Amino acid sequence: MSDDIQAILDPKADITVIVEQGAPGPKGEKGDPGEPGEPGLAGQAAQAFVFNQMTPLSVWTIQHNLANYPGVTVVDSSGAVVVGDIEYIDSNNITITFGAAFGGIAYLN
Repeated sequence: MSDDIQAILDPKADITVIVEQGAPGPKGEKGDPGEPGEPGLAGQAAQAFVFNQMTPLSVWTIQHNLANYPGVTVVDSSGAVVVGDIEYIDSNNITITFGAAFGGIAYLN
């Protein structure tokens, strides 16, 4: 018997009905939305840290105590963005090494 044909035995009658499966019917209507779920856990507020390096140095050591590995943007005293090599010592401390000594601000978030 092919996969499209099914034999149905009726125990109350002495007959066997052979049914051939046709093509699927049209998709039904979409049901109503369910009830809303329970609220999720509260998220942690974003934290940021601003570090002012007043004395010109080529290596800045920053203890931020954010308990994560933040993104870092550094600007010099004129407001220009400066790129340095960032080393994450641990989740609360970084060092940034630059090609020359300068003073400025590091923004961590």
